Amino acid sequence: MPKISIIVPIHNVEPFLRQCMDSLVQQTFDDVEIICVNDGSTDGCAEILDGYAKKDKRVRVIVQKNGGLSAARNTGLKAATAPLIMFCDSDDWYAPTMCEKMFIAMQGGAEMGACGFEKTGTKGRPYNKWYPPGNGEVEVNDALRFLISRDSYVWVRIFRRDIIKRAQIEFPVAHWWEDMYFLSVYSAFTQRICFIAESLYYYRQHPQSFLNRLQETHDLHFNEQVKIAFLIWEYYRDHGLLQQHMLFVSAYVVLLFSHSLMLASGNAQTKQLEQMIFPFIRKELLHQPGLHHLTRIRLEYILRHEWVGTRYKWWKILRIKIQDRCHLDQCKIRTTYYLFGAPFWRRVRTHKAPDSLTRS
Repeated sequence: MPKISIIVPIHNVEPFLRQCMDSLVQQTFDDVEIICVNDGSTDGCAEILDGYAKKDKRVRVIVQKNGGLSAARNTGLKAATAPLIMFCDSDDWYAPTMCEKMFIAMQGGAEMGACGFEKTGTKGRPYNKWYPPGNGEVEVNDALRFLISRDSYVWVRIFRRDIIKRAQIEFPVAHWWEDMYFLSVYSAFTQRICFIAESLYYYRQHPQSFLNRLQETHDLHFNEQVKIAFLIWEYYRDHGLLQQHMLFVSAYVVLLFSHSLMLASGNAQTKQLEQMIFPFIRKELLHQPGLHHLTRIRLEYILRHEWVGTRYKWWKILRIKIQDRCHLDQCKIRTTYYLFGAPFWRRVRTHKAPDSLTRS
């Protein structure tokens, strides 16, 4: 049995697929299975995949009708046999040592590992880097602190298949921002995470990539983050995990609310978002015990329509990142909040934090 299953969802990426596949079959750690899910490609991807499968027995090809990224990943999860799971988008590629270093990182008993990545252009030239906040294994009582980040990608992480099966985790089909949901649910079962402060993944930006398609059609997807926030909340509530993780899951949900409202400021969909968000805040979220004091303030300002400046450019100027270091069971847990607006900042500066918290 292989030690790592690499799941590769594929749909019409013929110009980039060979570079992706070459990076996977040429890994320095070769005890892997490469599960390629051809999600209804209509270009030359099928022929390319068949060629790799004939040359390398570790490559498995599954063909299905086009169902989207989440459906393809879920198919790969069902087919995986290794105890460790990794993902690779078919227009991206791995560094040669990625599997080796991720495998070593998990040998100490961590439930999840994370490495850095580089963003590249269409021709593969790196132009931006991201690293996890640390290096080595981190023990925490609540791994949801890693969700308060805009870099919630599954392809820079390694997971344990037994946790995925036990928690019955799948990617939400017919939704964008599927990585956010998967990571938030998985993290509820995570106590130890190992960071690798190296760029081992190359994330390609091109006209048909997710980020560019989202920017072109962003008016249609203001509510997708809100829907994902609701799905996250429902999972924790329905599985009896809400109160245990209230501090972080509430902060994450509010972050998604604020970001969606900020993007939709002045747009025709603003009213629709308010009708989705405001009743939930008033009837359920504000009444939950264990809300962080800053989260409660943030909710008040959302309801008062003071959650954003008059224009998006002012949000960039006024964005404030506040970090609270919470001491829970002798574990320092850093939670990052993205808070918007000068009026809100003036109130936060004069708001006294509970004695159990120390501000840094």
